[in-house]
Amino acid sequence: MVLAGGGVLGNGVASAPLRVELEGLPVPPSAVRFVAGRTLLSCQWLQQNAAGLNCWDARPNHLDQVVVQVVERPADGVKSVTFAPKSTTGRTYRQFNWRDPQTLAARAQFGKDVFVPVQALAQGLGVPVNVVGKTVQLGRAQGFAALMHDLQKGSLWQAREATKWLKTRSEVNLPVPSGQASETNDALRLWPQGEVGRQFAWYADIVTYAEVQGGFMVTRWAAKLEGHFMHERRSNLQTNPSGADTLERYLGVPLAQQIGQRPLWQGPLTFEAGHIFGIATTEYWGTVTSAGQEITRQEAYYQYGDRLVRGPNGVMQKATEPLPDPYADEARND
Repeated sequence: MVLAGGGVLGNGVASAPLRVELEGLPVPPSAVRFVAGRTLLSCQWLQQNAAGLNCWDARPNHLDQVVVQVVERPADGVKSVTFAPKSTTGRTYRQFNWRDPQTLAARAQFGKDVFVPVQALAQGLGVPVNVVGKTVQLGRAQGFAALMHDLQKGSLWQAREATKWLKTRSEVNLPVPSGQASETNDALRLWPQGEVGRQFAWYADIVTYAEVQGGFMVTRWAAKLEGHFMHERRSNLQTNPSGADTLERYLGVPLAQQIGQRPLWQGPLTFEAGHIFGIATTEYWGTVTSAGQEITRQEAYYQYGDRLVRGPNGVMQKATEPLPDPYADEARND
């Protein structure tokens, strides 16, 4: 971390910067406060515009605090800073335990919006800060940088896993599901083979299409299925031969409602799916053929802390670690 002109971080009083940038994105003056030599940023602006940081104002839920958290994989240890009117605490969350609590001297400025100090983001979250002349430049936190590296340079498995943790935006008003999914809580994601940046998802009776853009997962199309049809009700024999493309043939029933636009895809799709039933969790991966048929290629089952896979004889057996790459037969092409 390179720091110059300490006043902007609260280490003294200095003339106010003229400009603040976050990963090269200019922060508008309305989202910045300069107080007693300190630079503070709007929580609301961070939540809406910062791909690598979440900022939650818990006050509407009757908690007198605001939390800023790095967007990163939970396995990396999710870092957060909590601001209350009289205290600031940084923590790291690993394996269901809070670790490394530390009290920070930085304070937020509470009001209709909350403005959080750059000093706390630098100290508690590991956000690099560089001050050049009158410009404060904030970079990527280490955990988000690792996530973006996997997304841009990793294997298909690494990259597709990374998309799970990206912040989301929607360009369309999403339909309301007809009801919660069944107790198996099935959820499914699909990609054109070899791709990461374009992704379909199916949960309950809602299907969406999204693209990775600027570190966000941006939803550009959504549809509702006729008859409140859910993924857990379909089988390999249920297809819609008259569908316009592979996705529609796979869904098995017509689309009752569509909002936005999506590309038509005539080739095979790769899927990842899973469901939870009580203490048991199943994950499986495979291919959807151009005709809409689902072919499972790999399956993993979790119960009582054990991970099981289906052996050559079809019997579930304890898995060796790590699991085989379920996308190893695909070449990344985006």
